[in-house]
Amino acid sequence: SDQFGAFPEIEFAVDDVFPMQGIGVIYGPSQSGKSALALSLVAALVRGTPWFGRETKQRRVWYVALEGQSGLRSRVNAHELHEGALLPETAKFLFDPLNLTSDADVEALKAKISAN
Repeated sequence: SDQFGAFPEIEFAVDDVFPMQGIGVIYGPSQSGKSALALSLVAALVRGTPWFGRETKQRRVWYVALEGQSGLRSRVNAHELHEGALLPETAKFLFDPLNLTSDADVEALKAKISAN
């Protein structure tokens, strides 16, 4: 266990939930509310508002929709209607087909994010 002392402390975008750097994943059974949960997380991060009582650090977010893209538009519209405000421009959505095991796809994703 003494090996862990060499690792830097993790900085969180959402206190003790999502790290500032890296990839966050929400998974679960179909129809369990994953997209709604993810959208609420995106909104909290781009606005810098608390998420389920946890402090957030305002930042740009990329939502990579690997499945269910067709329903996401209506969820975003419903969220914005409920909040009475559009999501900030710092919320980005990617609908391109993406294979995370493909070096070419990962490089294309990195290039797209870097360009925006």
